[in-house]
Amino acid sequence: MPTDTPAMAIAAGARPAPSGLPQFAEQARAIARLGAPLIAFNFIFNAVDLVVLAMLGRLGNAALAGVGAASAVYGVVLALLFGVDAGVQAITSRTTGAGLQSRLGEVLADAMAVAAPLAVLLAALLWFAGPMAVAAIAPGQAAALAGSAWIRAAAPSLVFSACTIPINSCWIGSGRPAIAFTVTALLAPIQVLLTLLLMFGFGPIRPMGASGGAAALSLGGLIGIGAQFALAWRIRPIPGFLRSRPRLAGMAAIARIGWPVSVQQSLSQLGLMIAFIIVSRLGVASAAVVNVLLSLTLVTIQTGVGLGVAAATLVGQALGRGDPDEARAWGWRATWGGVWVTAPLGLIAAAMPHHVLGLFLRDPATLALAVWPVRALGLAVGIDTIGRVLAFALRGAGATKIASGTLFLSLWAVQLPAMWWIGVRLGQGINGVILVQVGISVIDAVLLMLLWRGAVWTRVRIADAAPRPAR
Repeated sequence: MPTDTPAMAIAAGARPAPSGLPQFAEQARAIARLGAPLIAFNFIFNAVDLVVLAMLGRLGNAALAGVGAASAVYGVVLALLFGVDAGVQAITSRTTGAGLQSRLGEVLADAMAVAAPLAVLLAALLWFAGPMAVAAIAPGQAAALAGSAWIRAAAPSLVFSACTIPINSCWIGSGRPAIAFTVTALLAPIQVLLTLLLMFGFGPIRPMGASGGAAALSLGGLIGIGAQFALAWRIRPIPGFLRSRPRLAGMAAIARIGWPVSVQQSLSQLGLMIAFIIVSRLGVASAAVVNVLLSLTLVTIQTGVGLGVAAATLVGQALGRGDPDEARAWGWRATWGGVWVTAPLGLIAAAMPHHVLGLFLRDPATLALAVWPVRALGLAVGIDTIGRVLAFALRGAGATKIASGTLFLSLWAVQLPAMWWIGVRLGQGINGVILVQVGISVIDAVLLMLLWRGAVWTRVRIADAAPRPAR
């Protein structure tokens, strides 16, 4: 058996929780050590999105609706890379839990060998076919023109994401999420400044309108590669980074764990695109409202995601130590902690919808249309968080097929048909669409709680994270 000395300190939150009176406080600190940087990491992304959305709002409803359509198409393609994220985190968390951090560079080499060629193909597809897809779903010619320009400018960012996603997943899975947060915090103001300059122009820089935000996204991604590589190579070295060759077995392990997540996330984004088409049938104002609501809900969604990723790391490391009971406990702790954090945020939005929506919607009629939906979504935030955190906990256990299959069925068998029937056929409009979304959150939460109580996910094996026999 190998006797690797850990090259990196395992996060304190990844250790087994102590017994006795300090147990609850130590458990909370353990989740916070991982979860707080991840929440902050996601919050920065969301804050940048909201700033960009506020800038788009100054360009009118057509720009908001067009970029909403383009973002839906972009999301379908980008989600195909998310399986790499799930695979890297599942393997690195178990590897770290087993004390084998010297193999992390190998995992990254395997991940990039999978992600980079795929991203090049996806970027080319988005460049050539993206405008046609946007034109097919955008509510009007003006919106289609804005969205088509946006999606072409965003296409190169897929290649840059393919390089940075595995590194971020390695930081998180090995218990160092603060590094991923630091990079994001440094890049956020650069992203906002680039968006402002390219969208509205300044001096010799000509205004690009809606597409300026996407061009800034691509440029920010390129800068991000330099920052991540410098950290992983020199400043906070990952053992074996850029010195390991991809291994067929490692690539296969990442693909095997990740493909259910890639398919489910891509189909989920496709479902979002179809939902956008449904809403577009209700008019440009409804499409603009949905784009704003999606961005607003990201505040609580990304908080849930941050705690979910923390849960995935803690669950994976506990399983790496051979302790499924502790893994199950970490999933529940992170879930209820997430509810306590996100539910108050939703209640604030529900109580003050005009103040929140007024930052993004300039037209009084459009603002009035969004009031009831934002209240309904705000009241359901805590329920949505339950399903979101537990889905990530299952990923951390390597049970990606279970988590992805459950969410796939609820989306395609229930949510989309119900949105069409209630929102369009029964004439309930955007209020009916949002009511369906709230109902689906309840269904997902109940199903995933039942799955987490079971034992199927504790029996998942990850061969590439197992200790290697001595030579």
